[in-house]
Amino acid sequence: MHALDEVTVVVTGAAGGFGRAVAEAMTEAGARVVGATGLPELDGLLVQHAPQLLVITPGPGARQLDPREVADWTGAVRRQACPALVIAVSGEAYGAEAGRRPEMQFRFVSVVVPPRGGGLLVRKFEQVNARRPPTGWLRGDEPALLALLRPALAELELGAALVDLAVRGLQPGEPLAPSYELTVQGLVPFTPTGSPQQ
Repeated sequence: MHALDEVTVVVTGAAGGFGRAVAEAMTEAGARVVGATGLPELDGLLVQHAPQLLVITPGPGARQLDPREVADWTGAVRRQACPALVIAVSGEAYGAEAGRRPEMQFRFVSVVVPPRGGGLLVRKFEQVNARRPPTGWLRGDEPALLALLRPALAELELGAALVDLAVRGLQPGEPLAPSYELTVQGLVPFTPTGSPQQ
């Protein structure tokens, strides 16, 4: 049994970057993942697959989520009355309040992945490497290697964190913050001013 068995998830931008990481993590968690590649298919895709979750991510190679894309998707969700949970992921804070309206019949959560992402796995990597003998092959090359690995590590962390968020968010009555930031501690509630909540 997996955490997201029998859950259908639509993921935008699933061809690469954040979207691919989320799609792979959701699939591993048992979800049936449908990749969305273009805006014209919004309503039809929601009708055909009746997803419980929509994850909106920037296209491959992009970090910033286009607020117009968020508005287009949330408009389709309002028209089709599904899914129950929408998560918007971006590499920068993008004014998530624009995607959230009081009349919404679904939960809308934004997740920010800062450029310095990859904190949890980078720290683990640093801890393991610190125990290596001085003649280890990584000695002296750690900063360059970490700079190369950081984007991929952030994507891996994001996928796992969004699976956990989805499991919580799909439970009726489970409290969720409107915004989160991916930090060294995982997903931390994020204030509109840009600093994690205490």
